[in-house]
Amino acid sequence: LKGRRECESCKGAGGTKCSVCKGKRVVRGLALKPNLNKASLKNLRAAKANVEKSLQMLKDFVPTTNTNKDRKEYDKALAPVRRELPPMRLAKVMANTIMKGMSRGDHWMQHATRKANAFQRFSAYNQIYLMHQLQVLDLCIARAEFNDKARKKLVP
Repeated sequence: LKGRRECESCKGAGGTKCSVCKGKRVVRGLALKPNLNKASLKNLRAAKANVEKSLQMLKDFVPTTNTNKDRKEYDKALAPVRRELPPMRLAKVMANTIMKGMSRGDHWMQHATRKANAFQRFSAYNQIYLMHQLQVLDLCIARAEFNDKARKKLVP
């Protein structure tokens, strides 16, 4: 055991604390005004378009060994959904925390590839979250369309 050192990325903690869920393992969903129940069909469709745009940008995102460039591209991919999805504001903070921790091991061989893989993994988690939110939006849009049709039948 002599000569061993703690991990430079996590400083021996075994991981990085999540700044998105604050360790609770629960992430908020859509935040539309006035609320998701009363959101207009127009707002729901606009939110869906933003989520689809961000999701596509994340799917196209391929991390390189240039961490600063990757962070800017990642931040740009999340920009369209920050208003509707508050956790995506915190995802930028989390990405910076992860990459800052990973940068502590830059002197290791092949570490740039490991950093790119870590960033890709984090991006994949965000994609899963966005796909889930798309499903929620699809359900909300279907409900809003049904309610609009029902209102039109009731009001002559």
